[in-house]
Amino acid sequence: MQLALAIYLRANIPQKVVAGYAETGQFDQILPYAKQAGYQPDFTQLLQHIVRVNPEKGAEFATQLANEEGGPLVDVDRVVDVFMSQNMIQQATAFLLDALKENKPEQAQLQTRLLEMNLINAPQVADAILGNEMFSYYDKPRIAQLCENAQLYQRALENTDDPAVIKRNIVRTDKLNQEWLLNYFGRLSVEQSLDCLNEMLKVNIRQNLQSVVQIATKFSDLLGPTQLIELLEKYRTAEGLYYYLGSIVNLSEDPEVHFKYIEAATKMQQFTEVERICRDSSKLYFLFL
Repeated sequence: MQLALAIYLRANIPQKVVAGYAETGQFDQILPYAKQAGYQPDFTQLLQHIVRVNPEKGAEFATQLANEEGGPLVDVDRVVDVFMSQNMIQQATAFLLDALKENKPEQAQLQTRLLEMNLINAPQVADAILGNEMFSYYDKPRIAQLCENAQLYQRALENTDDPAVIKRNIVRTDKLNQEWLLNYFGRLSVEQSLDCLNEMLKVNIRQNLQSVVQIATKFSDLLGPTQLIELLEKYRTAEGLYYYLGSIVNLSEDPEVHFKYIEAATKMQQFTEVERICRDSSKLYFLFL
């Protein structure tokens, strides 16, 4: 083959030279020679051959073709097809990450395809890509559904505005980072927040109560103690009321907050707290006037 390649070079038969470079593994020589000879082979077909012979070199060659100065020498979608036909998810991912690095609107379909293939085959890779916030134009409803299917509930919530999808995923507090969850509620309206808190208690009060109390405490002024008390009373959770009201009672000017805290503390048999509030709270006087 080396002798044949030397002859093809001297005879100036470009298609044979390119094939010879591919056969001998000299993939880095193909593009420089093609430019020099003014020859443009079927790069997609050539890539298919290289990928079968040497997958890693195939990925490098595909990147070279996509990043050519005068513009890509191959259709990016067809390159991905070549990799996927050989079930080369990792190589297809590496290629697309490089090809899509400029995050352009016209790349929306390719961004979606990259995330899809990883959410189906390598969810943790997709999780990392989404976490790096590399892309802006992919099909968010589609990706949110695939994230939910892959049990990446936080990513699903980050990519949806659909109330039904939010409710389905927000109840998975055992799978969500608590700090992230608190910040997420800061993006919701008052009505959305109360709906979500209600869903969390309805679906799994034992699992979700602590998160509900933390959210209620952080956003108490925004959501309103009256509505939060009604919500917790709806599910008859003296524990939730006790811990939520205990976090705001010392700063609250609302007599109802003080009284409901006494009720909850009594049910929780926290009689020291009952005595303290009865002794120290001037708000109780106004409540009973």
